[in-house]
Amino acid sequence: MIERSFDYDLINGILRDPIIFATIAEDCNVDRETYKTAESEDIYYLVGYVKGEPIGVFIVHPDSACSYQLHVNMLKQYRAKYSRIASEKALEWISENIGRTKINVAIPDIYRNVIKCAEDCGFIFEGLKTRSYLKDGIIRDVILMGRCL
Repeated sequence: MIERSFDYDLINGILRDPIIFATIAEDCNVDRETYKTAESEDIYYLVGYVKGEPIGVFIVHPDSACSYQLHVNMLKQYRAKYSRIASEKALEWISENIGRTKINVAIPDIYRNVIKCAEDCGFIFEGLKTRSYLKDGIIRDVILMGRCL
């Protein structure tokens, strides 16, 4: 089940998970324990649930007048079994409730499993932002992908 949430304690708890935070925080001075996500009516936080337990949060925010940017944050213990189906459910929710024509994702090239999941969900390669993500002291490329709704 996917539902929009304004429970920022829940959302921040998921995003502060050590494994998730390690993938979303570039090399910088952001402290995991005090990290807070933006609170806005214009940002959709979609929480995925399995048997009443939160399994991750999908962050959807405007990218342009006709598209949204999507960020997927799945708790590690649920990734292998639920990443694809939860992503598909989130895309259905977006299509039914938001009304933009396109979803974009930007995935650092080191996250091959995330790129594969995006491909499995119908996203296609659209470009590359070279030298745009700093992780573990290494400057990486970011893969740009999109999917029309």
